Amino acid sequence: MTTTYNVRLCLLTVVVAGVAWAQPKVDSVVNNYSFATPGSPNYGIAQGSLFAVKGSALGPVQTPALPDLSQGPLTTSLSGVSVSITVNGVTTRAPLYYVFDKQIAGILPSSTPIGTGTLTVSFNNQTSTPAPITVVAAAFGLSAGMLNASSLPLAPARAANPGETIVLWGSGLGAAAGDETKYPFPQADLTAKSNVKVYIGGQSAAVAYAGRSAFPSVDQINVVVPQGLSGCNVGVIVQTGNFVSNSATVPVALSGRVCSDSATTGLTPTEYQDILNKGSVRSGYVSVGKTTSQTPGFSLGGITLPSSTSTSDSASAAFSQYTASDFTSTGGGVSIQQTSLGSCTTYQFQVTPGTTPTFTPPVILDAGAFTMKLPNSSTMAMVKSQGGAYSLSGSDVQGSKSPLFIPASGGLFSFTNTGGADVGPISGAQITMPPALNWTNMNSITNVVRSQGVTVNWDTSNPYNGFVTITGFSIGGILSSTTLFTGFSCTAPYSAGTFNVAPFVLLSLVAGDTNIGGISIPTGSLSLGLSAPPVRFTAPSIDYAFITASSTTGKSVNYQ
Repeated sequence: MTTTYNVRLCLLTVVVAGVAWAQPKVDSVVNNYSFATPGSPNYGIAQGSLFAVKGSALGPVQTPALPDLSQGPLTTSLSGVSVSITVNGVTTRAPLYYVFDKQIAGILPSSTPIGTGTLTVSFNNQTSTPAPITVVAAAFGLSAGMLNASSLPLAPARAANPGETIVLWGSGLGAAAGDETKYPFPQADLTAKSNVKVYIGGQSAAVAYAGRSAFPSVDQINVVVPQGLSGCNVGVIVQTGNFVSNSATVPVALSGRVCSDSATTGLTPTEYQDILNKGSVRSGYVSVGKTTSQTPGFSLGGITLPSSTSTSDSASAAFSQYTASDFTSTGGGVSIQQTSLGSCTTYQFQVTPGTTPTFTPPVILDAGAFTMKLPNSSTMAMVKSQGGAYSLSGSDVQGSKSPLFIPASGGLFSFTNTGGADVGPISGAQITMPPALNWTNMNSITNVVRSQGVTVNWDTSNPYNGFVTITGFSIGGILSSTTLFTGFSCTAPYSAGTFNVAPFVLLSLVAGDTNIGGISIPTGSLSLGLSAPPVRFTAPSIDYAFITASSTTGKSVNYQ
């Protein structure tokens, strides 16, 4: 049974800007929700799905109104823009949801054949150069917006409970019969056809319905939250055949409606609710970490370079002011976005030479001079950057001007400050650095077959009340015009001693480039980090402040 939901604002993902009266230029064609990068293993535009065309001069600079489907059907020409798709000699035209100069959202007609083909955009009597498109039977893109059984958006203060049915939104379950220009679209259960599976918190979740919503090309999946889960960032991934979706997170509370990740964030449900009620939040963080990395040897021109191991130490601190929404979405420096225990999230992004990612930083607050006291009772002054943050670093790499300062066995670190214009002297900022994690099967993991997953084990003979973060990344296209970065992050209790990174996580990683310029070397990494439970400290005018410590071990691997 489908749920009617106003998705018009969810379809709107860009701000209008750009150039008019030029030939349309298509940069990429992606799923409107996953934005899976062309060339990645989970890329494909499903028949009947909502897709986005990115580029320039694709449509008018002025924003046309989004169509009201209750008043009339979608059309294949909107504000003078049309999109044509040709696959295996068959040409279809996309019904359009919106058109801007830099992005278009349209429906890939269910009648479009499966295979590789081309897409063109026409605007102002000009047509773009054909762009490649790959059409598949099913490849789901997952929206971050999710609903509870009462059709209300899930949120940290409106979390789901285990055993309840929630509604996932997105597009890409496959072709469906019906007029794809009209609302309401007839119900079409595609559960079996798309071979859909949903994983919540690493567990297989029971699917009650997976198919079209009332909106053309927009799919919904009604799924039951598995028992035993809790957390504000419980991972969600949808798999259709061999295609895995982008990851999202869902808030889950064992009881009540306010979620909590107190084991990894130090925030209780009541404190988290307090954050949500604030108009602005002043937060602080202090972090100390040790990282050890193994790099494999390689041969070039008859010269063999041996494998090597390097270690680096770091300490950092900052005090910032956020809006409440920015604080909860970015973590506010206190790991609000730490993946809930037992869960994994994935990411991918593409980098083109000459481009620089942009973001809006928070307001950094002045806390005066900062000092770190080491386990041997010596002290070190932390360096204050021009932006107002503090840091220290050390390395055992030959030629490093800064030596290591964290003992291999860990120990107690404490921090003090003089107080500044915005933040007074802190109190209680000390934490016991965990020892290095004994990753027991580290040497046996060299090649990771993504379709089989990978299991990591660690020694728990020394009891420790912390958590382990398992992270990995794989890079593709290093020598091409664009480089694709793909990765994952999972969190597990230290006491578990083992964690399986499942295929539905790894299938979103690109196969690594193992031969670069004649050098055979892996371009992937796998790391395990043992983190201490976060410790609260206080400071005048600061709402929430935490200190964290972690010890990480990583190595280069091949993702195949």
